[in-house]
Amino acid sequence: MSLYTALPRIVPACDGGSTALDQGSFWFQYAWIFILIGIITMFYGAIVALVQTDIKKMIALTSVSHMGFVLVGAFTGTIFGISGSVFQMFTHAAAVGLMFMLSGYLHKATGTRNITVIKGLKFSSPRLATLLILGSMAAMCIPIFSSFISEYMVIVGAIQINPIYALIVAVPAITVGYFLWMLRRVVMSDPKSNVKKWDLSNVSTIALVLYLVPLVLTLIAPWLILDVVNPFSTVYAANFRLMSGGAA
Repeated sequence: MSLYTALPRIVPACDGGSTALDQGSFWFQYAWIFILIGIITMFYGAIVALVQTDIKKMIALTSVSHMGFVLVGAFTGTIFGISGSVFQMFTHAAAVGLMFMLSGYLHKATGTRNITVIKGLKFSSPRLATLLILGSMAAMCIPIFSSFISEYMVIVGAIQINPIYALIVAVPAITVGYFLWMLRRVVMSDPKSNVKKWDLSNVSTIALVLYLVPLVLTLIAPWLILDVVNPFSTVYAANFRLMSGGAA
């Protein structure tokens, strides 16, 4: 939310030439520091999530990692990176919002959020298991959801300003690793002998599926987001070049 409110302040919105541009000079001059903070945030969230056994904590740390991508994209000064950053906010809200909801239902179904304890969810709660797989795929930025596009745009935008930033591609790989570990233990494992069957109601299932609809819709038609965001990104990138001493 703080990034959402900060971005408009980075781009001068009023007329007045250099006076207006000076309002954003701090952000542009120290952009590399914010990119570094974003990269540290990405890796911190992903690496700490690797050792979590509480699924809700794991999802929270995934959210931290995603916000690192938002921060990096916002300060690349490229249209691709900036648009990807805003797109990432949208996809993050849907994907991680769904996963937080599912963690609550998982606790209701099993009485715990401990990944090492829950077994055989595909047998005891098939609807919940299916949505957990789909939600995890969205959080992992698998290409069947628009979260892939937003993360890809941030990575490309970062590489455009410095090829060394290609190292951030390791973050999605780590994210895939701990989500697959979770799914293998929670969903794909054999159930306990005393498994308690409980599943989502029709209303709950429909409500949770609605989280995925915008992720599929904006995968098919990303212009629904990008046509709104790109004018902002163009102004931002032009001001960034101005502050950096380049041609606007």
